[in-house]
Amino acid sequence: MCHRGHGFCVQGCQVFKIFCAISLAFSSSLLASNPANPLLYVTQVPMPDEINNRTASATRLSCASAIQNPLGDTRSAGRGGALMLRMPNGTVRNLTKEAGFGLGASSTGNATGAQDGAGIAVQHPFVNWDATRAIFSMAVGAPSGAADTTIFYWQLYEVTNLPQVLAGAAAQIAAVPNQPANYNNLHACYGTNGRIIFTSDQPRGGLVSLYPQRDEYLLQPINTGLWSIDPTVAGGNLRHLVHAPSGIFQPFVDHAGRLLFIQWDHLSRDVEAVTDRTPIPANGD
Repeated sequence: MCHRGHGFCVQGCQVFKIFCAISLAFSSSLLASNPANPLLYVTQVPMPDEINNRTASATRLSCASAIQNPLGDTRSAGRGGALMLRMPNGTVRNLTKEAGFGLGASSTGNATGAQDGAGIAVQHPFVNWDATRAIFSMAVGAPSGAADTTIFYWQLYEVTNLPQVLAGAAAQIAAVPNQPANYNNLHACYGTNGRIIFTSDQPRGGLVSLYPQRDEYLLQPINTGLWSIDPTVAGGNLRHLVHAPSGIFQPFVDHAGRLLFIQWDHLSRDVEAVTDRTPIPANGD
């Protein structure tokens, strides 16, 4: 599945995943088709998909990789994307800009140019069952310069007034309360009981000494599996549903109430440990 463009059709109480396109913009054929329902999607600046090397330190993954790097730094997730809405009449709106996020959010200018300080990255939108709100992941902010060491995290945000947005009102976007702070929270979807299901790189058991978890294949930072919160209660009643050594991606609940997701399993003993026993000194690291 492609991480670069995800779209959903909003119609009554149904949510239909309609496409996954590598292109950052709709093709002319899609624009000409005039779909009957609004399309919610994200844009993302081009990122290197994956750079593999025989040594772990020379390997690089990004937010566009199949085994997605969950980190929110600008090396892993370039700034400049947005949450977008296309109406059936062809009107295209930048919802994050309307809500005050990203470059140019407080002006009438286009969200283009250097992303220093104010840039954002956005991914994985998902519409609630009753189509009243939509959840997505966003990394807010960017280094102001080479000396800026601020750590940025992917966090969950919601468009809280989706029906009003579809009627023409400006988008209202707020962070999901009670989610794990100072960790990267991604791939969110709505459960059937008011809870939010998502992936996070928070360590199992909350043990900071285990952060970050690294996958079994390339020893790159990875999420720790599926988590669930109830945003309406203090502390979120956080639950770790599935612990995955090499990450879980794209969870969603189907029409029968089943939770489906993609899980990466290497199904082999530690490749790097095997390599370390070869003449390559300490795997080059």
